[in-house]
Amino acid sequence: MQGYNIGYYIRRIRKEKGISQEALYKGLCSRSTIHRIESGEQNPNFFTAINLLQRLGLDESSFLIPLGPRDFEICNLQKEIVALNAQSQFEQALERIDRLEKLVAPKEKLAQQFLLRSRALAGYWQDGKRLPYDYPIQRRMLLDALEITHPDFDLDTERAGAKKVADAMKEEGWEFASHTWGHNKVGDSGSYERFESDSRLWDREVKPLLGDVDIIIYPQGEDLYEGSWRGYDPANQKYQLLKELGFSYFCSVDSNLGWTQLGNEYFRMGRANVDGQRMWEAISSYVDPSSGAKDRLSALIDSRLVFDWSRPTPVTK
Repeated sequence: MQGYNIGYYIRRIRKEKGISQEALYKGLCSRSTIHRIESGEQNPNFFTAINLLQRLGLDESSFLIPLGPRDFEICNLQKEIVALNAQSQFEQALERIDRLEKLVAPKEKLAQQFLLRSRALAGYWQDGKRLPYDYPIQRRMLLDALEITHPDFDLDTERAGAKKVADAMKEEGWEFASHTWGHNKVGDSGSYERFESDSRLWDREVKPLLGDVDIIIYPQGEDLYEGSWRGYDPANQKYQLLKELGFSYFCSVDSNLGWTQLGNEYFRMGRANVDGQRMWEAISSYVDPSSGAKDRLSALIDSRLVFDWSRPTPVTK
């Protein structure tokens, strides 16, 4: 953690990276504000500090950012909202968004940006019930939020740039797979309507950038058939839709064992996710057997030998 004035550090890193003052503050604050921050005359508020550090390519969690009681509450709410949206706990996220909105002023544009994109994900209240935004409205909200700090942003230009990157990677031998559009559950318990909407959004928004893709990697450790290895039924609506969209290779994540299944028109396989969280679970199974953790990677690696112990622990979802 850095214990001296964060503004001095921002100025030093900016100069080391050859970033102009204007490129750093544009869309985030005024010229006079960045001057006062870098000279140590003013501490940035929470949202300004976070965004300045991110623009410099720095991990804000490594810094000690001075916070008063108000900013401390804002910081905690912001973290909770991000986590709740990521976990699809949208009602709780909306409740905290409402609380955060009462704490920040309309002129605090970075806070308003965060609120706008968070509401786009969480939805809205109607007659005491949480409802999701339709995709066109959600898309417009996210673009409006982006344009607060990037007023010159042009989606078509960005998409063209992304396609160039994808084409270059394919020339080097890379293959792409779908991980779905919204990272929603795909199993038996999920509605077909949501599954279809999500699948067609990926086909409409992502496929034009990547070209034909025939591999899908299901999110959240699920499969079309939850907890079952029975073969795919050609009459299954979700399977039919994925075949219609060009998919023939179906992969789950977080399999305890690698396995494959070859059908007449598909290849299906399990995948073990080798990541920090899974390695920490494996290590915990030895360090603290009473934790109930399992080593799901033992057939692949000895996590105790390859885990990066310089990273923060414990590793949580």
